[in-house]
Amino acid sequence: MQLLISDACRGRVEAANEFFPDARWPRCAVRLYPNAFSHVPNNKVGEVARMLKAVHVPVNREAASVKATEIVEKRTTADLAR
Repeated sequence: MQLLISDACRGRVEAANEFFPDARWPRCAVRLYPNAFSHVPNNKVGEVARMLKAVHVPVNREAASVKATEIVEKRTTADLAR
């Protein structure tokens, strides 16, 4: 097994690590969104959805990482300004 894709179910992650320690485990983006939204106030879901999509749209990992860093820095700066 080289690749496992799933949600962040603790039991599944622990079992995957135990039985397939060398497999890569990217988080399933389809399940990531609803899980993230469950921790966000309803009036901020649209904003968070746009941020998540901005990170997932880039064509490679480096571009996605740069975009994620930009979003976090922008959000942190906005929070500090309040």
